[in-house]
Amino acid sequence: IASHNQHSTSTTQQMINAVLIFIAYNLRRLMNILDKNILKAYLQRLALFFVVKKVLFNSYTFGLRLQKSFPLSSGNFRTAA
Repeated sequence: IASHNQHSTSTTQQMINAVLIFIAYNLRRLMNILDKNILKAYLQRLALFFVVKKVLFNSYTFGLRLQKSFPLSSGNFRTAA
């Protein structure tokens, strides 16, 4: 079992290395094609997009967790009849 896990880890590491090399190669090509300032502005906007996306997702899931913890439809709140 240990040799299987070691082989699996080795294969995963090789795959991650290949993906990182691919990303670095394409980023280098973009740096050669585009102006440095244009690429920098684009990457900053892209990073901001992912930060905003993460914040919105976390606040949404936090809201769902609050809803599960404090459900309003459980009968705890009664209206005056």
